[in-house]
Amino acid sequence: MAATTMAACTVESKSFPWRNRLQAAAVKFPEETSSLLSIANLKTPDTEQDVILHGYLGSSAILSKNLLFVQLISKDRTCSIQLVSSSKALPNKDSSSHELVKKLPMHTPVAVRGLLRQREQPPEQDSGSIKKIKHVELDLLSVQSLNDFPSDIIATPDTVFGPDQRHLQLRADVDLRRALSFRSDVGLTLRSKLHGLGFVDVETPLLFKSTPEGAREFIVPTRRKGFAYALPQSPQQFKQILMGSGIPMYYQFARCFRDEDLRADRQPEFTQLDMEMSFVGADQVMYIIEELLRSLWSEYLNYDFPSPFPRMSYVEAMSRYGSDKPDTRLGMQISRIDYLLPGDLISKITPLQAPVVESLMLRFDQNLSNESSTMQKFIATFFDSAEGTTFVSNPEGGPGIFIVDSGKPLQGLQALGFEAAERIEEMYQIEDGDLIVLQARQDHLFSGGSTSLGNLRLALHAAAVKQGYVKPPTEFAPLWVIDFPLFSPTMQDQPGQGGSAGLAATHHPFTSPKTAEDVDMLAVDPSKVIGDHYDVVINGVELGGGSRRIHSAEMQEFVMRDILKMSPERVAEFSHLLEVLRAGCPPHAGIALGFDRLITLMLGKSSMREVIAFPKTGKGEDVLVKSPGRLSDEILKTYFLHIHPTDDQISAASLAHTMQPLRSRLGNDKLQLPAFSPLLGLGMTRFQLDRVYELVRSPTRLAKLKFIASPILEKPFVIKMAQDKPKDRTDGNIYTSKNPEDDESHQMISSLFLGPHAENYEYFKSNIITILEATRDARLNYFPEDGPFISDQVQASATFGKHTDKIDKAVKKAAELLSKHSVPWWSPRYAAHMCMDMSMPSLLGYFMTMLYNPNNVSIEASPLTMVAEIEAGQQICEMLGYNLSPEVNHVPVGWGHITCGGTVANLETRNLKFYPLALRNAVKDFGPLSFIADTFLVETCSGPKKLFKNLSKWELLNLKVPTVLEIPDRLSVEYGISSAFLQNTMKKFGIQSVGLGSLELQYDIDKPIQYMLASTRHYSWPKGGAIAGIGSENIIGIPPDYEARLDLAELDKHLQASLEKQQAVYAVVSIVGSTEEGAVDPLRGVLELRRKYQAQGLSFVVHADAAWGGYFASMIPKDFKPGDPKNAEPPKQTGKGDGFVPDASLRVETQEDIYAMREADSITVDPHKAGYIPYPAGSLCYRDERMRFLITWTSPYISRAGTTESIGIYGVEGSKPGASAMSTWLANRCIGTGTEGYGALLAEVCFTISRLSAHWAAMSTKTSSFICVPLNLLPSERKAMQDPNTTPETYAQAVDKEKQKIRERIFNKSNQEIIDEDADRVTEDKAMVLLRALGSDLNINAFALNFRYSDGTVNDDVEEANYLNRRVVEVLSVDSPEDDPTKIPFFLTSTEFEHELYGECAQHFKKRLGLAQDELSLFVLRNVLMTPFPTEGNFIDKMVNIFQGVVEKEVEVCRKRNETKENHHSFIMQDGPDRVYLVNRSMFYLASRRRQLIASASIDEKSLSTYRDAKKNNPDETFFLSTAQKEDISATILSNGAFEAVITSKSGKTIAQKVQVTSFTAIKDRPLNSKYRDHAYPSGHMPFYLYGTPSSLHIDHMLLLAPNIQLSASNITLSVSPPIPSSALKTGCILYLDDIQESAMQPFLPTSHLVGGQGPTSAQNFFFQSGRTFKVSVFGDRYGVSTGGPGLGEVDYAERLATGELVLGNEKGDIWVDSEMVNQDPFKRPSQTAKWREEFALIGKELE
Repeated sequence: MAATTMAACTVESKSFPWRNRLQAAAVKFPEETSSLLSIANLKTPDTEQDVILHGYLGSSAILSKNLLFVQLISKDRTCSIQLVSSSKALPNKDSSSHELVKKLPMHTPVAVRGLLRQREQPPEQDSGSIKKIKHVELDLLSVQSLNDFPSDIIATPDTVFGPDQRHLQLRADVDLRRALSFRSDVGLTLRSKLHGLGFVDVETPLLFKSTPEGAREFIVPTRRKGFAYALPQSPQQFKQILMGSGIPMYYQFARCFRDEDLRADRQPEFTQLDMEMSFVGADQVMYIIEELLRSLWSEYLNYDFPSPFPRMSYVEAMSRYGSDKPDTRLGMQISRIDYLLPGDLISKITPLQAPVVESLMLRFDQNLSNESSTMQKFIATFFDSAEGTTFVSNPEGGPGIFIVDSGKPLQGLQALGFEAAERIEEMYQIEDGDLIVLQARQDHLFSGGSTSLGNLRLALHAAAVKQGYVKPPTEFAPLWVIDFPLFSPTMQDQPGQGGSAGLAATHHPFTSPKTAEDVDMLAVDPSKVIGDHYDVVINGVELGGGSRRIHSAEMQEFVMRDILKMSPERVAEFSHLLEVLRAGCPPHAGIALGFDRLITLMLGKSSMREVIAFPKTGKGEDVLVKSPGRLSDEILKTYFLHIHPTDDQISAASLAHTMQPLRSRLGNDKLQLPAFSPLLGLGMTRFQLDRVYELVRSPTRLAKLKFIASPILEKPFVIKMAQDKPKDRTDGNIYTSKNPEDDESHQMISSLFLGPHAENYEYFKSNIITILEATRDARLNYFPEDGPFISDQVQASATFGKHTDKIDKAVKKAAELLSKHSVPWWSPRYAAHMCMDMSMPSLLGYFMTMLYNPNNVSIEASPLTMVAEIEAGQQICEMLGYNLSPEVNHVPVGWGHITCGGTVANLETRNLKFYPLALRNAVKDFGPLSFIADTFLVETCSGPKKLFKNLSKWELLNLKVPTVLEIPDRLSVEYGISSAFLQNTMKKFGIQSVGLGSLELQYDIDKPIQYMLASTRHYSWPKGGAIAGIGSENIIGIPPDYEARLDLAELDKHLQASLEKQQAVYAVVSIVGSTEEGAVDPLRGVLELRRKYQAQGLSFVVHADAAWGGYFASMIPKDFKPGDPKNAEPPKQTGKGDGFVPDASLRVETQEDIYAMREADSITVDPHKAGYIPYPAGSLCYRDERMRFLITWTSPYISRAGTTESIGIYGVEGSKPGASAMSTWLANRCIGTGTEGYGALLAEVCFTISRLSAHWAAMSTKTSSFICVPLNLLPSERKAMQDPNTTPETYAQAVDKEKQKIRERIFNKSNQEIIDEDADRVTEDKAMVLLRALGSDLNINAFALNFRYSDGTVNDDVEEANYLNRRVVEVLSVDSPEDDPTKIPFFLTSTEFEHELYGECAQHFKKRLGLAQDELSLFVLRNVLMTPFPTEGNFIDKMVNIFQGVVEKEVEVCRKRNETKENHHSFIMQDGPDRVYLVNRSMFYLASRRRQLIASASIDEKSLSTYRDAKKNNPDETFFLSTAQKEDISATILSNGAFEAVITSKSGKTIAQKVQVTSFTAIKDRPLNSKYRDHAYPSGHMPFYLYGTPSSLHIDHMLLLAPNIQLSASNITLSVSPPIPSSALKTGCILYLDDIQESAMQPFLPTSHLVGGQGPTSAQNFFFQSGRTFKVSVFGDRYGVSTGGPGLGEVDYAERLATGELVLGNEKGDIWVDSEMVNQDPFKRPSQTAKWREEFALIGKELE
């Protein structure tokens, strides 16, 4: 067999043509006796020396067949020597050598032997990278070829080898070989220096295990199933272990591996110089690195580094350079300028709301170019390039580009606005041709390595260098970047450390916090912790990074477990390190320098691939050796590997297949696929599903699948409130440290909510699962024999999976958008609207009922929830004080239900008022009830009884409520009339059938019946009046008092007027907790007024609008007695400790008015407000249950209906969600509607709002930059106003004294301190009593701000105070998708006190703010606080400090907007015979231009001539004269009458410079502040100023109200009679366009719509354009040049100067139209509300 095998393997040698060459090459070749390098260095080598050399054959020159010259290139390819080969014989010469060397190709490796000879005249010069030896040559004696060089390889000096021929790259490129040699030398130097410093070179393992350090790892599978090694990302953990092992100074040149996206400076495997030292800190590490780098640069580059290296914080680096590794050599520093820019400009460069806008400047080298055109060409080319396009398409907005050009207004920066242009001019010392770049970004804390502008900075500089406009920097700039955030937000494309906190360690999880304060901050706000990390950066290259490490096992575990939220399994993966740290590990620090990057930088290379022998490509491949390689099936099997589809999400089919073992294990063949829908929702891959499979197979780990199997394991439907806590939460939070002692009410309250940090999440989730299980069981138990209708096969189908995937994606996107854009109303930081965390019982009630979708309009659709609604109505009635027992004599039985609220209240009072009229029609002769006409008596409003048929219209309209409601019962008892008969009768005569108008006409009701309520009422009241047919005009607003409560005196006047006019009143509404101010109207007084007027014959319903205040009735004790002195005492406190929250009671007056609600005829309550119940859940309650029949199509039943009646007929809705009723009932039932339930909750809330009220009352002092004034008066203010002897001085003294008392006793005090300090005070002096008296009646604070100018003067302009308040609320609220609610630290909202509604209340509020008492509305801030959670510690103070910081920042904006200072001014030019007329381009919202100024002036002859020539040649152009420098109009221009200017055209072209303006004289100089403006636009005409000379007439539109439009026309033609005197024209007249109705046109559209575009607003349709004719009237101006309004446009027609026609000039340049700049607010933030729809559309895209 062996012989056969050998024979089979015998092959003829001719089958191997290379056999002889192989045998020759295998023979031992001669050793080298010398080297080319040594010969090259010998100045006088021995000639005739016989030497043997090794090398490669180079180029050859065949002079004849007997003579050949060929280059022998050294082994390292650095030098060559000329071989001389001839056919002549020489001693010891191989005769075949000459022929052989002629045949050998270039690049052949050879061994040659020859004789060295002197060269006399070397003919050639050096060329290329190989140095030629010129002084000697070698006579060839023999040559031996050591291998062939194939002919198919083309290798010329111009050949470029690809990475798949890396061996030829290295052989051909001397730079690559030199780089590797340089690398070796530097490595040797570093080893030597480190060895000298005492470092020990320790090799650490390459086969490690997978641990989540921050980057992806390379995995090395093993033949042990389920186990694998991981190649180390770095030796980080091993070197820390060495520090705990007694190795004090470690280093190694470590190979590291990271599976990351590659680029020029990144490789999947790389070398780093790894170092670690024990018993040191950051400074020692940085010192050693500086010394090492300093020695390398000195030794190898002859360059001296500074000592020490500069240091820069991460925030400074990102702010100034937009990079965490800044190249400081480039200049081009970044500056933030958004506070300087006009809002409209910001909106043009970014879609972001309230962004950061930054700028930088690029300047070409002066000796190269500084022309604007050069820069324009450069920037256009850049942004057309592929690299530039990425910046243009930035989703945060492309860059704003400005090129400095001194020939343009504001040097080409006019779009930036005057202030920004000035600041940039100063900041950059700009020159012609400079490039100014603006870029917006989100106003977030810095994270990551660069900003968009930072990247653009580098790209612009590189492009400028490439094109030769900027010289490349040649120096080296080292620095340390320090103070990095220890944690950063988790990025979607980065693995992080596998925690669930949304945070990842910025570098790795082993870095220590920098200071003790940072350690403390770990538990407070990890995002603000600074790490002791340091990066060494040179020329924008991060050479390495290091840190001081955590050496405490306890802290390391805390960071992993509690900060990064790693799972216990993840933390366990670091158990080895924790054990080392626990064993007394010393403090240690270290660093790792990227060795590849270091060599790249030192050699000035652009890529690390140029200093690595065998680098990977951008795809991570080595194309020379073809790695990575595919794994065969055999290898996959050996290592237990299986290849899964890479992008295929789990399908229903694979899920069903994989879950089969689970079904078997649970022993339940009915387990259906929907039970596992959570897995589908997670979008698990098949690999992840296999992990689930492994869990199923493991009995000990099956518990991990409880959340999947729960649908069949749990018992059905139990509402689980907070009972057995899964873990102890006594650590507290940022504001509290421990649980309060003995504060049982707060402990109860804490169990009601999901919690600001989802503390009760597990309880909530458990109840949700319970609900779902009950829903499932209900479906399974309903005729179970029916079997499933959706089969496993359907669920396993591709179509089913496709559509469930669509739903999953849409749900995820919707949830993402909700979490992104919803305000955090669950947080104590939210103090804006009536919105807080809904209670868990209410949410669970809504959710569980929603699954059954009951409609509470009919009992057939909602048998259970109908009962819940009736029960909820009774709960609320009882809370409000209504009687529910039929056994109580002389007190009606109350009734309530869940409905829409106010509109129904309007309907029931309307129907009640008209019921007697309708019944009277039925009683008339021949009517169905005429048989009772002669006997049926009723009691009139004023007392005496009369026959019903004899009652007057007035008496019918004013029957008392009980009188009307008892009529059906009386008809039944006294006449035996059945309900059915009465119902059928009223169908014919009732208001529901015949209509309101018909009854009013029949009874000649010519005065509409009215509602009366405070003018501060909710908007739903006039809306409801309109819907009910009452008419919104008949909802009469009663002026409020100074604290926005219904003014009883004003109500009395209105009722008296109604009585005198015999005008009936439907109802008087008392608002119990107005939604804007939290005011409780004096309900007791309203009821007393009703009794007063009923005695005089006027009666009406009293309705309590307690939408907000209804649930506060739960705070009223059951034993409450109005007038009891005990009501004034603060409640007793039962708790103590750090987290203790005191209970607060309501004001005595408020308590008594809420108590009085039990006497109101009806009450509307919104459980979805102070009931903490989801929308929509309104409620309407009646004192007398019979009132509910007034809005139905039925008549009242004789006896009380059963609880199962359909109640849908008692509302106006077509459908009613049963979920709202169930939610309300369950919340009321679980919480309780008494003092120990909602009462306790709201008592804590009242205390919290009172603490905030104290700050609004006393936060500002006389030295503050702003004034904060609450709407509600301080006790001292109320007292002073009631004292007739009060003077302004004593008033101010009393208020200041009380404010100081508030600051001393409440500010910066803990809750416990307030209570403890009160113990020794008398009742009236207690801080709790003072707190009770502050703020509004019911938890809504209305307050407003004003500001002081820089000189301390208080602003008196209402418009400017409104501006401040509006800006503050914009910062502290969400109004755009670009706003990130999670970054707003404190939320407020706002309202507006309109003069028409608030009257004297608003005027008095303005007075207290130091504002003019004009008719402008007042913008008011508002906060509602509903959180029951602790106010302990610095919570309130922290929020107030945030608020104060925002206010102070916005005050600076207001000052800039309102303090007149020097500015550039621009005037529209209008020509005259010898002078020019100048019309200032006014701006309402900038103090320096807030005036309408028309002037005449002289300009120098040269400039005048140039201007007139330009105007003549460009008749369509408008020309402007602008100040050359910043000027103050009042201080310099008007007083001196002279200045230097520039003339430009509308198109931006400069016409004349250094224009000398003299004799500047104002014709009109009218201030445009709000107090000088009219209150309405002109009606019946449009007023203009008319001025000039008889031969040169001009007009300018009078700006009488804002917003407005600037309309100017020069060279008009005026045909009037009689002629206007020249003297009148000189001082300016008033001209009316008689046929233009200004009030009908205001406000005007933007200029671009008026003078451009198409349609009705196009230029051809706009009235003010060249050639148009108008009828006019001209009047003298009775006011002085500088007189302010209002009323400037009012004239006396008796003094009219002339009438006639006006024709506008024929040239377009004579007409100026501007409705934009005149109304522009340079500080306005852009609005992005349109973005909401774009964001919402993202959900739909998930379904496509």
